Amino acid sequence: MKLLAVLSFLFLAVSSQGENSPDSLPVNSSSTLTISNNKTAESQSLLVPDEERLIEVESESQTENFVLSNSILEVGLEYPMNFGIQLKYMFYDFSYVRFGFGFISGFFLESFEKLSASLGYLNEHESNLLSDAFRNSMYFDLRFGWIPYFKKMGGGPYIELGLSNTLLGKGELEGSHLSRSIPEGSYDELETYSAKTTAFNGTVHIGYSIPFEKIKFNLELGVIKILHTSLMNLSEDQIPIGSQLLSKKQERHFQNFLEERGWIFPTFSGWISLSF
Repeated sequence: MKLLAVLSFLFLAVSSQGENSPDSLPVNSSSTLTISNNKTAESQSLLVPDEERLIEVESESQTENFVLSNSILEVGLEYPMNFGIQLKYMFYDFSYVRFGFGFISGFFLESFEKLSASLGYLNEHESNLLSDAFRNSMYFDLRFGWIPYFKKMGGGPYIELGLSNTLLGKGELEGSHLSRSIPEGSYDELETYSAKTTAFNGTVHIGYSIPFEKIKFNLELGVIKILHTSLMNLSEDQIPIGSQLLSKKQERHFQNFLEERGWIFPTFSGWISLSF
């Protein structure tokens, strides 16, 4: 009996040591490894969205830096009226004001004379008379614009309404164009008349802005309508040799012609814009 009790005690002791032996460790180690891997995966799954969000924030920041550049300098040409420079200032994400200064070249007006006559809204003499009135004038331009996709695209379609002013032009009018455009004025076809004209115009432009990082290329179609005119009072020594002044009656007829028939359309524009 004593021997049987001793053997039973030894058997129980060996069994107890077997449960705590190293052979049981792989199971516990595997469980620990699995838990560790799960935590790492969870950590990575939390990190990746944060990284993606950081990239998105940086991208949005770069876009905002581009879009929120409020001051834009433009250089270009509006055919046939002027070539010059403009300053654009964005005061909302989609609205702006545009100031321009330019010069009306006789070279472009000569081609306008042929183009407008071919389109049919002015005859040859009327288009020549408009050209003579504003040749070599200074041109000042003020526009208010709306560009709805500027914040999203950095460009896109836009529309502008504005006023412009032409002044200090050559103002040498051929009698033949005057008499055939304004029959009631009784102009001498063989004479040249001196009439320096200042005009205030209404303008409408539609265009599309193509962005290239900080530089944009703008294409436009426009309409310019003469709203009001005035003539400078010239003294005898200010009149070129071979020219004569219009009478008061002739002046009124000439101004009425400009305000009624003074349409310049379409105009074609190309502007290069630089943000600063």
